[in-house]
Amino acid sequence: MIRRLSFIGIALVLAGPAVASETLIWSGDPLALTLIPEQERRIDFPEPIADVDVPRAIEAQSQIVLTPEGQLHWRAHSAFAPERVLATSISGTLYQLDIGAEAGGSATPVVIVDPRLGHRNTEHQQMAAALIPDFLRQDRAARSPTLVDAARFALSHYSGPARLIPERQAVAIRLAPPRIPLVRAQPNLRVQPLAQWRMGEYYVTAVGVRNTGAHRVAFDPLALRGDWQFVAALHTELQPRGSGYDSSVWALVSRVPFNQALEESWLKP
Repeated sequence: MIRRLSFIGIALVLAGPAVASETLIWSGDPLALTLIPEQERRIDFPEPIADVDVPRAIEAQSQIVLTPEGQLHWRAHSAFAPERVLATSISGTLYQLDIGAEAGGSATPVVIVDPRLGHRNTEHQQMAAALIPDFLRQDRAARSPTLVDAARFALSHYSGPARLIPERQAVAIRLAPPRIPLVRAQPNLRVQPLAQWRMGEYYVTAVGVRNTGAHRVAFDPLALRGDWQFVAALHTELQPRGSGYDSSVWALVSRVPFNQALEESWLKP
């Protein structure tokens, strides 16, 4: 089972080159956004998002990934009429978006600005805090480390200089090659476990992934075998072989060592 921050999973995405963006001011009224089919559009919320409610009619026509920082990456696979999408922040704010897709849409990244942030009263903050999942709470004394902390620790070993690796109580654990495939129905993916650490009650494993096929492959947590508490990726997509963007690293968090989490799920009826 995968513990998910959104209905599809979590991905940690490396920041790319700066690009122009469109700014929308949140005033309580639904914000209208139009996508272009087969072009990803990024939506930056003003605060982390704990849940996204997407109507089934358009979920089936889309690839949607939410990052812990509050970035929603949305690719529509076909045109569809606008539908109401609800995004709930970790402070309790309900952002409403009317999202549709058509040829005349836009792929420009969107930045949503909420002028009211920082001006909520104490009672509202306390009520909103009760809605925050345990693994997102900022009270580090009560949750050290969180699932997100563990995933970020593992990915930081492959996303920048060593000086930027977070200081965590982590113990390296010997990692044996898995005996069963990690990913279902993806013969063109080459998967190799790279390193594993024990962090408190969790184990986190960094897995190298390469696309050897001629078509892009999207990161899909639901395609993974294993009993994972949380999964994350440096990139939401693997481009075709030889493109220069055909490789990535995934982080898998479990309560037992990597091979045990993978093989026990294989043996379950």
